[in-house]
Amino acid sequence: MKMKSGRKYAYLAYRKGRRVITDYVGPEASPKVKHVVALLQKRRKILRDIKALDADSARLQKMINAK
Repeated sequence: MKMKSGRKYAYLAYRKGRRVITDYVGPEASPKVKHVVALLQKRRKILRDIKALDADSARLQKMINAK
């Protein structure tokens, strides 16, 4: 979120090669911004779950190899 003239506006920032691309999404209260925020939260949860599964997999692999 960026502040301009006392209002918050949402932007998506991502990399394309070495460049950082910033795309305007809309004002903070718009339905589109709320949708994008929900998708980003869902993505973060999935990434946390994947990380936990990888840790469990590594732990189980150690247990299998220990025998």
